[in-house]
Parts: sequence; structure tokens; C-alpha cells
Amino acid sequence: LLPNTATEMSSYAQLVQCCSAGGSSPKAKEAETYSRAREIQEEAGARSKTVVRREGFGRCNIPTCTLLATYVSWLAFLWLMPQLSYYFNDQLMMFNHRWADKYTGPNNFLCMTPPEEMHCSNGSKFADLPLVQWRMNVSGRRNVGCGCGQGVVGEGACGQDGSYGFTVSSYISTPPATGAFLGLLGPGIVSMWSVMSRFHQLTAPPYCLRLLQYLSLLAFQLFFAAFCIGQDCVFLEVHLWTTIAFEVALWMYNVLYVVVACMYGPSKSNVIWIVLAGAAMSLGSNSMTKLWQGLVKTHHFAGYGWAMEHGFYIWECFCLTGCFSVGPALMLLGEVQVTVDIDPRTPEPGDPEAAGAKAQHQPLREEGA
Repeated sequence: LLPNTATEMSSYAQLVQCCSAGGSSPKAKEAETYSRAREIQEEAGARSKTVVRREGFGRCNIPTCTLLATYVSWLAFLWLMPQLSYYFNDQLMMFNHRWADKYTGPNNFLCMTPPEEMHCSNGSKFADLPLVQWRMNVSGRRNVGCGCGQGVVGEGACGQDGSYGFTVSSYISTPPATGAFLGLLGPGIVSMWSVMSRFHQLTAPPYCLRLLQYLSLLAFQLFFAAFCIGQDCVFLEVHLWTTIAFEVALWMYNVLYVVVACMYGPSKSNVIWIVLAGAAMSLGSNSMTKLWQGLVKTHHFAGYGWAMEHGFYIWECFCLTGCFSVGPALMLLGEVQVTVDIDPRTPEPGDPEAAGAKAQHQPLREEGA
């Protein structure tokens, strides 16, 4: 029954000193001290109360509207790469764009790979494709293929990545596409760092878990940078192993949220459900792709051939959506239950009665002050 605050400790010390100075017997002193300490503690309890509330991660330093806008834009760019490739390279005729200037260069066309150097995954001859024939007719050139690093978005006339056909890696192998892919995802990656810091602050996990989650996110950041630098048509081996490395590091980071949330209390947050939703999309990407292709084939929807040729690309879109959705989703929707001690004398934000009471107790300023 000892007081807690510094003021109460000082009062308690003065009380003990006064009782010691008196002439009472030791038992009387002890009883009086005990009684007064109990009164002090009851008075302190009347002045404060404990409140259980849910704290969100939105208090981090990224405006949620900016995060939402950029992440939705990234999702649209990821899922619409085939359409964007056709729109920019062919509909806007950027394949025939040429930097024409007498004083600067190079003055080559944006897409200038000969058909003989383009190999379609489905066995078709690149020069015989209708889209390629149209390019040749409108440009008066034969070298109209968008090879490695050429075009606004990677070549969309036919798949180029061997048995995989169309892939995210081939679409983002150009500088504009790489910039859009990484730039739109930037705030989402920053939110991962902010959410992790806030989550550790609210749940106070063991140091080893905090360090492990920090190192896993750092490893993801480095591997993902290497993935974007090492494009599949430039540094193929680097691109392949960094693809696996950054996904493993990112999922280690995501799974550690589940571990910490279970230690803190599974019912005290919605973190576990958010992480499991992302994991379900990534792990179920193969099944969802097969389901999509099956529905198109069974119901004879238009674009069955397109769905089959883009099967691996669709699988990658599901997988990447699940991987990168955890951080932004926690930032926007994540909550953790915390216990807070508050003083009733301190007005709550938005409480007009408490604010008015506080204003009544403010001393009046002297005239002319």
C-alpha cells in the first residue's frame, strides 16, 4: 500500500517523519502510518483510472491518403502491364519515337531490334505477328522489336521469357517501367519501417525478435534494390536469385508480426488476420491463376488464349500483391489493444464539458497585462 508518484512519496515521507517525532508508542506510530498511507493511495486511485483502448498505426509519419493513392496506383500498374505496353509502345507509337537533335544523341529509335533477334515463347515467328507487321508498315522499318531495355514498357507482341512467356520481369526491363514499379511502391516500403517501429513500441517484444525483424526488413531492402538493378535481360543470374531472396526476407518480416502478436495476445490486435490475408493471396496464387484460366475456358470467355499465355504473369501479380500488401494494410487498418492510465482532471480531446471546466479554472489576466 505504498504511494507511487513523487508527490505522494514526499507526503508519505513527511508523515513518517512527523509520526517518528511524536511521543506515541511504536505500535501506535505503525498503525497511524499505515492508515495514512492507505488514505493517500485511495486518494490517488480516485484521481486516476485505467482505460483499455485500441491504438492504430496511423500515427506514423506518412499521410495515409498518400500511401493509399500510391499503393493503389502501383497495383494498377502491376496488373495492367500488358495493356500499358500496347498503349504506350503501339497506340502512342512510342516504338517509333526518335530523339532527333543536331547537337545531342543518340539519335536512334526507341525500339530498334531486328525481328530475327526476337524469339517468341509460343514458337511464333516475330516478323509474322500482325502487330509487328503493322509497325513495319507505319514506320517503314524492319527493326521494330522492343528488345532489352527498349520501349516504354517491355515488349507485348509476344512473350520473350522462354517457357514462362510473359513475365513481370520482362515488362519492367525498361527504365520507365522500372522507375514506375519502384517509385509507386516507395511509400509502401517506407510504411513497413514505420509500422514496425510503432508495433514494437506498443507491444514491447523481446530484443531478439525486434532485432530479427529489423534485419529481415533490411535484407529485403538490399535484395529488392539488387533485383531492380539486375534486370532479367542484363544480369539474369542476379535477377533470378535476388527474386527469391527478397521474397524470403519479406515473408520473414511479415511472419514475425504473427509471432509477436501471438506473444502479446492473439485477441489484442488484428495484425494476425492482416498478415494471414496477405499470405493466403501469395500462397494461393497458383490456385487462383488456374481458377481464372479454368473459368475463361469453361465459359468460353473472350481472351482464353491471352489468359493462357499470361498465366505466369498472372501468378506473379497475385504473389507480389500478397507480399507487398501487409505493410500498407497494417498502416491503414492495423490496431493493437493497449492499457493507458489517465487523470480525470485532464480533459479528453473533443470533450467540451471538460474543456469548459478547464477554462473556468484559468486565472484571469490583469487589465493592461
